[in-house]
Amino acid sequence: IVYIIIYLIIIAFGALCLYFFYRKRKKEKAEEENMYKGETANDFMNTKNIRRQVLFTKDDKRCSYIEIEPVNIDLLSDKDMASITESLTAELSELRYPFKYYALSKPEDNRSIMAQYSKIIQSTDDPVIRNILRNEIQQRQTQVQNAEMPTRKYYFHLWADRETDEEFKKRVESLREKLDNCGIKAKIISQTEIVEFIEMVANPQYAVPEDLKPEINFSFLVKQYGGDV
Repeated sequence: IVYIIIYLIIIAFGALCLYFFYRKRKKEKAEEENMYKGETANDFMNTKNIRRQVLFTKDDKRCSYIEIEPVNIDLLSDKDMASITESLTAELSELRYPFKYYALSKPEDNRSIMAQYSKIIQSTDDPVIRNILRNEIQQRQTQVQNAEMPTRKYYFHLWADRETDEEFKKRVESLREKLDNCGIKAKIISQTEIVEFIEMVANPQYAVPEDLKPEINFSFLVKQYGGDV
């Protein structure tokens, strides 16, 4: 009987240890899951707030972003290429502050062209046109689904620590004007566009090597300028 009691005590003690170990592991797992669930894009990007054209970070920096329209260098002559490169060198060599340059990819938004194709199909009686447009719609849908048609977006990122809001605004606008002087269309992005930028950085859906699409690669011009950005 004594041995049976001792045996039962050992089993009970072991079961109790296993119970507390299980509860501890379950609590640790729940805390870990809550930590990941609580980490948002704002946490990842150190974002505190966005007002108009300025992003405020948790470490008290102010950031603005300039979106650059892609340049098709295949359509440029050697003379035009040299002219843009020289203009960039002249304009950007005056900069005395750091900046970041982003080349990001996102799914192509072809809803507008697809709607036009569908409208033409409904309005025409020509079977050849209908067949061509149906094939085009199917091909574009396949390309988008297979991530074969990403849209490239290019940005300059500027930030301020001790400048006044007015001084920082003037500096950002000055860089936009410098790009415009080089024949490169650029704009300071708005609050909604900043949110889109954060989404592309925090949740990338494409990875496109720079050397695969030189025909629309603004990075090529930046490298020609000689900047390490």
